[in-house]
Amino acid sequence: MVKQKFFEVCRGSAVVSLILGFLAVLLGIAVVLIQPHKLYRHAKLTFTEDGESFLLWLKPNIDPIMKLYAYNITNKDAFLAGKEKLRVEQVGPYIYKEISDYLDPKFNHTEGTVTITPTDRMEWIPHLNTRSEDDIFFTPNVVMLLFANQFAGKLWPISFLANKTLQETNSSAILKQSLKQILYGTNDNPILKMGHALASFWIKFDKMGLFDRVCDLAGETETVYTGEKDFKLAGRLAMYNNLTYLPKWDSPCNNLTGSSDGKKFGNDLAPGETLYFYRRIMCRTLPLVPSGPKIISDQGIPTVPYKFRNDTMDSRALNLRVKNDCYCTNDTCLPKGLLDTSKCYYGFSTAMSFPHFFEGDPKLSKNIEGLSPNEKLHSSYMYINPDAGIITNCSMKLQFNIVMKNVSEMTGVRQFSNLVIPITWADVGFSGLESETAFKIFMALRVFPVVEKVFIVIMLLVGSVLIYLNVGVLQSGHRKATTQAIQIVKTRIIKDERPISGDVLAASDNLLKKENGQIHNT
Repeated sequence: MVKQKFFEVCRGSAVVSLILGFLAVLLGIAVVLIQPHKLYRHAKLTFTEDGESFLLWLKPNIDPIMKLYAYNITNKDAFLAGKEKLRVEQVGPYIYKEISDYLDPKFNHTEGTVTITPTDRMEWIPHLNTRSEDDIFFTPNVVMLLFANQFAGKLWPISFLANKTLQETNSSAILKQSLKQILYGTNDNPILKMGHALASFWIKFDKMGLFDRVCDLAGETETVYTGEKDFKLAGRLAMYNNLTYLPKWDSPCNNLTGSSDGKKFGNDLAPGETLYFYRRIMCRTLPLVPSGPKIISDQGIPTVPYKFRNDTMDSRALNLRVKNDCYCTNDTCLPKGLLDTSKCYYGFSTAMSFPHFFEGDPKLSKNIEGLSPNEKLHSSYMYINPDAGIITNCSMKLQFNIVMKNVSEMTGVRQFSNLVIPITWADVGFSGLESETAFKIFMALRVFPVVEKVFIVIMLLVGSVLIYLNVGVLQSGHRKATTQAIQIVKTRIIKDERPISGDVLAASDNLLKKENGQIHNT
């Protein structure tokens, strides 16, 4: 009796274990099919009103550092007298924090977009600087040069009036200014004051400095994809100022949709995918291409190194690529190494380049002394995580230049004719993510997938073992139960002395022998 109860308990436990084994296998298969870590990542990286990734994109917890360098003219008098080439020296770095916030977000769930108002400002970091914003430079009179450039070569009455203005204002082509004046401008420039007074529809400002103009984003809006409709596009631009293209350029050079302002390049980037980077200062989208294999950053995050494509600063090569002359202004292409930004900055003849005209046409520095382009010092890079499309480490270097045409007929600026004059250059970037953010990304991209795989293996292994062992136990128990039942029946028949045929006894004995043999074999 005790043995029978024990056997029943064991059989019940085996049934429970068998059920658990099947459940474990089914759970393992379900995890394989559902892939919870991808569902988690999808939920986290899709922009929603109170979503963590959206709030971090809206107001990042790390501000890029700008290292700014300014060019000081060291031979002012000799150059203006026509005795020497223009000679410059690089001074810096001057270190600022770039604070870019997005304000007033408006979601459009029907289109899967969110529209924001961008803001940008530079903040001096006292403890990182060994220099002062009051440092003095001899620098080109940018307003005077742009004014002369604007009216040089015009009809005689127009150029005459422009020359008369230059004479009356008695302006010098090279000014003695502090760095702060170069960056934020002054409101005492007579040419600018006149332009603002007479043509306020065009010159809407009464001072002009580098930061003052670059950070003026008043009235501008960005619309980006949230990822609700297409997860891959989250964070990429859908529109800028409510336009899906850049109005300053003709097609196809005006392409904007699908580019990024650098905060997020979408999700699940394809291997080898070309990315497009847009900031208003560049006046166009710039192509970024992978420059090496995927690596693991110091913070444990998978990243792919990117760099600007080789033809990024070559308008003629870009025209050939798109089979169009749309990257050239007035049918004139700037030399290799220059990005024409005049269309985005009031028609002024300005251009961006890499520092020291790195990778530019050698003639850019032919008539300027003091420039030494160097790949290690002047090339740009981004390390981008392909899963979340975020930059983990970057250094973006660009130089601001004035592009002069033949101004030999203009008063006081003749020596600047046909020069491309470097004013400042900046290295903007950061060396890693904020530690808490990096930890969350590390857990989501590297730990959770491994935990999921281990869980799958454990469930399938444990479930399979439980099924194998308990099926055997139940089969063995079934045979023992059958043997006991036959023995009990036979005993009762014999005990009751009921007549029984020899055929039945023989069949019972054979069945007992068969069951016992199978039991021994097991």
